[in-house]
Amino acid sequence: MIYIHLLILEVSDMKKKDLYSLILHPDYRFLETFVRSIPERFENEGETIYTGRNLIKVFDVEGLKINVKRYKVPIYINRLVYTFLRKSKAYRAYYYADRLKQLGVDTPAPIASLCFNKRGLLHRCFFISVQLEHANTLYEGYKLPEDKRKALFTDLGRYTAQLHEKGIYHKDYSPGNILYDAKNHFYLVDINRMQFDASISLKKGCKNFARLWGKANEILPPIAEGYARERGFDYEKCLRSMEKEHEFFWKSYERKKKHPAPFISQ
Repeated sequence: MIYIHLLILEVSDMKKKDLYSLILHPDYRFLETFVRSIPERFENEGETIYTGRNLIKVFDVEGLKINVKRYKVPIYINRLVYTFLRKSKAYRAYYYADRLKQLGVDTPAPIASLCFNKRGLLHRCFFISVQLEHANTLYEGYKLPEDKRKALFTDLGRYTAQLHEKGIYHKDYSPGNILYDAKNHFYLVDINRMQFDASISLKKGCKNFARLWGKANEILPPIAEGYARERGFDYEKCLRSMEKEHEFFWKSYERKKKHPAPFISQ
């Protein structure tokens, strides 16, 4: 039985006609004042570590490094969806992180989810977690010497097989969302798109690697070796399936973006 650790607090500001919902992990109740102050502090404080569709900053609070992700305000139709039909990305990031931790899968410890409504619709959301230190994204793994790179990707195949055996399927399994440390221990991030209790066949499992950068003949054989061995699958079938899914994904990417896959020029 999985129990999600939620301390749900809601505060309505009738003067501004806004509503914000705060979900705070009980272990981090001492950070409530900081979490509530994030909207006012985010613009001018903290160290920016990622700028893109979303913005990520790191804050030092009471000796603890805290990662704060501010999601882009959704387009109007998605504001309707997230208000009435589906949980926000911040909520799902919190919920999935807590669930992964309880399943023995490492991910930065969730602290809080903070969302604001504007004119009755979801507007701005933040996901707050403990900053993970001493870990690299998989992008860094591509730069390793050949023997260490091969070992890393073999371990990645084995690790992913263990996730799949637990019914865990990361639907955005890309290099920026997979972190590893010096001992090839892996961590999942950007986890608001997850599937749990999934039945994962050889084909579906191999498709999970399609978004990984790199030339297929360099990265897929060691991945297939680790994955097939861990799940008891045939290596050749795994490798052919991975190659097929990888080629399909990146050819589709090139047609859609009208430029080569990013790793081609590396």
